[in-house]
Amino acid sequence: MSRQPDYKIRTINKDPTVSYEQATYAIWLSPKKDRLEAVIEGQSKYGKMTRENTVKLLPILESP
Repeated sequence: MSRQPDYKIRTINKDPTVSYEQATYAIWLSPKKDRLEAVIEGQSKYGKMTRENTVKLLPILESP
């Protein structure tokens, strides 16, 4: 990506009985502000959310 991410999310497992590998997601809002794009840090995995899922997740990311 050409700029720093707009958001970062680190996953946390609170259930010790579940096998789990922590991950940090770098998230960008697309130039049209209609889609979120994510990269798992340290991995070459990239994804783009649907517009519908972006509408659901963006208010959560923007809340304090």
